[in-house]
Amino acid sequence: GSLDMSTEIASLCDIQILSGDDSLTLPIMAVGGKGVISVLSNFAPELVKAIVDPALKGDYAAAGEAHRKAFKIVKTLFVEPNPQ
Repeated sequence: GSLDMSTEIASLCDIQILSGDDSLTLPIMAVGGKGVISVLSNFAPELVKAIVDPALKGDYAAAGEAHRKAFKIVKTLFVEPNPQ
């Protein structure tokens, strides 16, 4: 849940980093992350794919547009803990 931590890990280690927080997927990918372990993908996998695929190709404009579309849904999913 920390962009700072992800950035620090990316600068110190040669490992693949995955976001564990849907709302941080795009920012973490922007600093070198490779994807997400996602809650949103259980509800709307097409939205997660619309963020991750373009980001992996360096198309942050398209990924950002999808991120903004998904953001309200992500925040709603976590109004209560454990959104299953």
